[in-house]
Amino acid sequence: SVSGANDMITTPEDVEGAAAKLPVDTRYVQLEGVIHSYFGVYGEQEGDGTPGISRPWGQSRIVGVTRNWLDAYSGIKPE
Repeated sequence: SVSGANDMITTPEDVEGAAAKLPVDTRYVQLEGVIHSYFGVYGEQEGDGTPGISRPWGQSRIVGVTRNWLDAYSGIKPE
């Protein structure tokens, strides 16, 4: 589960509240400075938090965490 610490659309409290719906071995990664709109490419959303890092850096961190997870579960070693 990857979330943004500054996300005010899917808040850290929302993520915690949904934990019972996820597998018990779910790993949680909360990225500092990341807001909801960084998880897509659709612009800012009303009600979202204030970013603490730039969009390129935030999206790079999201991609990095996702890639690490995919690499770990694919059985393929990254080059």
